[in-house]
Amino acid sequence: MRVVIQLTGIVLLGIWSGCQKEDTQLIPPVEQEMLVRVSYDVDGDSLVASDIRYTNAAGNPFSVNRLNYYFSHIAVQNLDGAWTTLEDIVYLDAFDADKNTFLLKGLAAGNYKAFRVVIGLEPDQNSSNSLPPTVDNINMIWPEPMGGGYHFVKLEGYFLDGTNSNQGYAMHIGKNTFHSPAIISQSFEINAGKDTLDLKMNIASWFEGPNQYDLNIQGNYSMGKDSSMRKLSENGYDVFSFK
Repeated sequence: MRVVIQLTGIVLLGIWSGCQKEDTQLIPPVEQEMLVRVSYDVDGDSLVASDIRYTNAAGNPFSVNRLNYYFSHIAVQNLDGAWTTLEDIVYLDAFDADKNTFLLKGLAAGNYKAFRVVIGLEPDQNSSNSLPPTVDNINMIWPEPMGGGYHFVKLEGYFLDGTNSNQGYAMHIGKNTFHSPAIISQSFEINAGKDTLDLKMNIASWFEGPNQYDLNIQGNYSMGKDSSMRKLSENGYDVFSFK
């Protein structure tokens, strides 16, 4: 009888130990899908195409007829300060609703303290014909004699100059040194399952802080002018906020 009792105790101990081991196993975080939606305004005024209804910080009345650009190196910052970076490259068009939403995969549900994108392409991505030959990508190619690669931003429209004459402008940004890391330093949460993050671009910010950009002085065409592209790319740091 004594032997039977001892064996039973050993069996029960084995079962209990196995359960304890299983309970302490680490469960890896589940990767979520996050839909990102981008909207646009000009200092709070709704974006309307081809209407000279806005005024920038330098006092230039202007319209917005085109706004095309790329996102790359999209990243979120964990509460401990570490960044999780995705390798997606996204083309956006302010006047095409289908090209203002995109899906991100590979982010864990949880709380974060900042969201970052690169507006444009970093040097390791910005080589001629490296992107799929879609119509959009082909239209964004930067001329080979001027360095090749792709346009990072095309912001175009019309403005009233110092004589109140209607003039065109084209704020084109490209070349390897003029991508814009845009950071939103604000906490947010990614919920389990498919979640949605809403971003908003204030187009007026391209013309102000840290560099006030006057279309009459800095010029209404930036392509080929490094000084103009530098000012614009530096202004891109804070063009985005959470909606």
